[in-house]
Amino acid sequence: MFYDNKCVNAFCAAIILVCFARIGWWATMTTSKDNLGGGVPFVSREINVLIGKGIFGFGVLCSLMLMVWAIRQAIFGETTAAEPNSTQSQIED
Repeated sequence: MFYDNKCVNAFCAAIILVCFARIGWWATMTTSKDNLGGGVPFVSREINVLIGKGIFGFGVLCSLMLMVWAIRQAIFGETTAAEPNSTQSQIED
């Protein structure tokens, strides 16, 4: 049904990435140091919380960057590699 529609596929990817970013943002902003478990041994609790929030924050930024890329793919239809029927392959033939 939508298997060959790159625009719909890119928008679906953008929606999924927004969901990932929202969950990561929620985990980064709303957790307290009492709710986090594990961590790096021999490091204070505050540093472990800072490391955890930094990693989740980095995940949020990566998700948002990929979402922007997916929306650009959907709107402009850019390709990252030469497709078999592109003008580049026709010129070489």
